[in-house]
Amino acid sequence: MTSPGSRLSPRSLFVSVAALGVFGGLLGCPVVNTEHCAYPMGGGTVCGEGLMCSKCEISNNGCVAPDVVSADCMFDAQATEPDETTGDSEEPTVSPTTPGTDPDTTEPPTATGSTTLDVSTSTTTTGETTDPDTTATTATTGPECDPNEGMAGCAEMEMKPYCSDAGVCVPCNEPGFDCEAIDVETPVCNAGSGLCVECVNNGDCDVAAPFCETTSGTCNKCTEHEHCGEVGCNLESGECLPEDNIIYVENTPTICTDSPGNDGHDPLMPICRLSIGLLRVTPDKAATIKVKQGQLPQDQANAVPVGVTVAIIRNTNTPVALARNGAEAALSIKEGSHVFVYQISVFSSAKGGTTRLVTCESNSSVWLDRLSVYDGQYGVLASDCMVHVRRAVVLGNTRGGIDLTTTDGMSKLWLENSNVTLNGDLFAIRAAKNSFLNIVYSTIAANTAMQAAPQITCVTTPPANMRLRNSLIADNTGVYVTGCKPEVVEDAATNLEAMAVDLQDLVDLGIAASFSGGVVRAEPGGPLMDRAIWLQGDPVDDYDMDGVRPNNAPTDYAGADVP
Repeated sequence: MTSPGSRLSPRSLFVSVAALGVFGGLLGCPVVNTEHCAYPMGGGTVCGEGLMCSKCEISNNGCVAPDVVSADCMFDAQATEPDETTGDSEEPTVSPTTPGTDPDTTEPPTATGSTTLDVSTSTTTTGETTDPDTTATTATTGPECDPNEGMAGCAEMEMKPYCSDAGVCVPCNEPGFDCEAIDVETPVCNAGSGLCVECVNNGDCDVAAPFCETTSGTCNKCTEHEHCGEVGCNLESGECLPEDNIIYVENTPTICTDSPGNDGHDPLMPICRLSIGLLRVTPDKAATIKVKQGQLPQDQANAVPVGVTVAIIRNTNTPVALARNGAEAALSIKEGSHVFVYQISVFSSAKGGTTRLVTCESNSSVWLDRLSVYDGQYGVLASDCMVHVRRAVVLGNTRGGIDLTTTDGMSKLWLENSNVTLNGDLFAIRAAKNSFLNIVYSTIAANTAMQAAPQITCVTTPPANMRLRNSLIADNTGVYVTGCKPEVVEDAATNLEAMAVDLQDLVDLGIAASFSGGVVRAEPGGPLMDRAIWLQGDPVDDYDMDGVRPNNAPTDYAGADVP
């Protein structure tokens, strides 16, 4: 029953239906929209700022712009028809009801037959056709967003950042949504975040930037071999090596063969010796050699061919080493080759028995990554070569650790997150002629104990040939560096220098917590803390990747280890 004093206007046939929100559905079944702003039982939508309630409008729960509402469609919840305050109980004029319907019932009438509105065909008093899709909108202030503004209206909508043509915020995995149509730079949908991104896995990236950083959804150059799956990373170009040129090496006689017809591409029939596997690499196509420890050692001299690019990486998690005892180097690189060695250690089977374990010359480059070079006379010798040593240990070589010199070119050492320890008698690191040093976050300690020579020595080198930062330098005489010319004088303040004959002295001084295998572990809260200053481009982890360097903090631990 209508409340006393309420009465409907002469056009009540349509108004009553719109205000009650009675919409015709499939098969003529009525649906009551109790959300309509003019719903007579109360509780309907309150139109937002800038909108007015129209008793005649079905879409958007009756909320429309004021300039489209005619006077007889205007609804005001606070001011009803005349006689509301007088208690006048004149019965309203209403459209015919379904037979058997009690006109005094407080429930909304169930419309059938001629009183049912079909939203696909019925018209409002303005003659506009109602779009069936608009009746689904439940927003109280109109559409959620403006499609012309892109993501602007959906910025705060978690998992639904995009505005559809219907003005509804949706995720990128909404049926029919096309990320590439939104932005060709982000053509892939990340269903987890609802965002369009550049990539969700490496398969979405191209050769130039093959690694998908899933946190940001962006394609980047590879900086680790793990970024490239089964193949190695060209750490100089940032590109993954070809997936169709993997050579398998395992010195187990029952399954391997070094016959000329074996290209090594079948992991079930590997090449036996690394020295033979290297001969399968040609200058016209870079290769990945995956070495697995076999029943017999890899103890031959391994010479990299001229002008090739090759990654030599460990296959499986079993440790692999190149063991050598002879005059020739365990691994030699020359004449324009680029070699990336990963998790394959190099050592002399008889201490001091191999003159040089790794040699690099003639405008070549070598990357020694997460490995050990130990027990030769000299660990690494570079002449006109670029040497990168990362997260590595150069240990116990009887004459010296890393030696750089030149003939008619340039040599340079990048030493990062590494330990150069217990090498003697001449030097830990030596640079001669046109050689340069870039040392960061490394531990250089207890070398040259017998001869009392400095840890780092430069001989006739050019000006500004050294950057030594964020490192621990420990020497038995207190003469840590000689002959080198710092590029940045302020770098010295980021290093810690200590008097130490051996690594145990570092423990006794409270600098190190422990040491093992030439690796020095920093004492938590000790003198190494807050010594280093992290700069853009510095590593974000430590020697064994179990400590994160705080790249958002002003200071950090010096040396190769973060406790």
